[in-house]
Amino acid sequence: MRENPLYKLLDVRMGGKMVEVFEEEGAEALKSFCRQHFEDEFLYNSGEGEIITHSEYARWRHYQESKNREVCYVLCFS
Repeated sequence: MRENPLYKLLDVRMGGKMVEVFEEEGAEALKSFCRQHFEDEFLYNSGEGEIITHSEYARWRHYQESKNREVCYVLCFS
């Protein structure tokens, strides 16, 4: 799980960049930091999103479920 890029920004147990920004610069700086990093790295189309068809959603959902099954298999049977 530690490979998740969000852990670099916020890891409650081990700190992270968001914790540092909040502690050093306050809430307003944290809001600015989040806008800058989340829009560019984690939101599609800078947060504007896109309308997709039901079949595109179903394909994405199937992909997500298959990834979860692989993780469960590795965790349960390794």
